[in-house]
Amino acid sequence: MPLAMANLCTITGNTVVSRICSSATWEQNSITFFKDFWNNYWYYNDFALDSDNNLILGDRSNNRVAKFTGKNFTVVTLLAAGNRTYYLETMFVHSSGAIYTVESRYNYTSWQRLYRIQRYADADGITGVTLFDETSCGTAPNQICGCNNLFVDSQGGIYCSDSQNHRVVKIIPYTSTLIVIAGTTNGTSGYQLNELSYPSSIFVDKVGNLFVLDSGNYRILKFTPGSRNGTSLFSTSWYSWGSYMLVDDFGIIYYTTYNAVYRWVPGTTYPTMILSGVSFSRLRFDTYGNLYTIDYSKDGEND
Repeated sequence: MPLAMANLCTITGNTVVSRICSSATWEQNSITFFKDFWNNYWYYNDFALDSDNNLILGDRSNNRVAKFTGKNFTVVTLLAAGNRTYYLETMFVHSSGAIYTVESRYNYTSWQRLYRIQRYADADGITGVTLFDETSCGTAPNQICGCNNLFVDSQGGIYCSDSQNHRVVKIIPYTSTLIVIAGTTNGTSGYQLNELSYPSSIFVDKVGNLFVLDSGNYRILKFTPGSRNGTSLFSTSWYSWGSYMLVDDFGIIYYTTYNAVYRWVPGTTYPTMILSGVSFSRLRFDTYGNLYTIDYSKDGEND
């Protein structure tokens, strides 16, 4: 559901999420895009907005990614697992229009869940291109235990929040290998500044700084390029902690909890709540600064 801007602030240039000022506010009453679509689209596990503000949904139930365009939201299937082998775990829509996905399937011979990372661009076709081939859960240089969050930076670098292994990794495409860039290499958790505990959302800014929502330690860490020691930006108690995060060009952080959205401004000690009242999950902004989320609390109501 979108939440319209109530006060955007006066700024120079285009009104995009990267330029929203720290005092911006949003209307507290949302506009519902979809309701009672539960039978057809009952499990949206991820969503994004492209550069034209089209809504792109990860439709795990139907093994596909769909785009909703126009005022009547025409459904266009962008990709689909034809043999229904793979299930969508999470996705990232790059500014180029390419869709990156983390997918999984269950191997009934080895009794293991296998993960892979795909890219779907116009030139790749509906089957996509495999960037990180099938792997079972583990801590080896060719293993992940899924990705709680996937991020692709402006240079095409692919980052995965390997939450079960308490680390963030950078994928080396086409090699099925990875580099641990935050957290331990042996899959153990911790609370030191070089350790993580169940990291969820991640974000990489334009200069390569890595932001990690370190859920198990109730904090957000910032890692400068090449450093394995993070800086704790702020921490909060468990009841106001969240699962998804965005960072803008000013370093302002937005993150969701189960029933609120918070904003933290650099130089302040604690975040402030900007929205409440629904069951927030993923969080996106369109090019006008409107905020979108999926609300699972209203009879299957979604974006």
